[in-house]
Amino acid sequence: MSSKILGLTSGCPGRRAAAARGVGAQPERIRRPIAHMSIVLSLSFAACIVLDFFNPLMAFTSNEISTPLLAILCLSSLVTAVASLRRQGV
Repeated sequence: MSSKILGLTSGCPGRRAAAARGVGAQPERIRRPIAHMSIVLSLSFAACIVLDFFNPLMAFTSNEISTPLLAILCLSSLVTAVASLRRQGV
């Protein structure tokens, strides 16, 4: 097998292009945790919505804990989307 198939090349073209645009490692340090936080929060809210569907009296989506978490989810999704668009050059 060639080293290109195994992924053993000396750097990926995307990183070289990012380095040419002046994008360093700092945005990646911020983007990855925010993306993971978006995934975790969205799965949590999906579970709460399903639980609310089966038992609306529990009020999972309308209590004092879920409201700030929903705000954080919205903010992290927005930051992730903007960072993704900026990375693509749009």
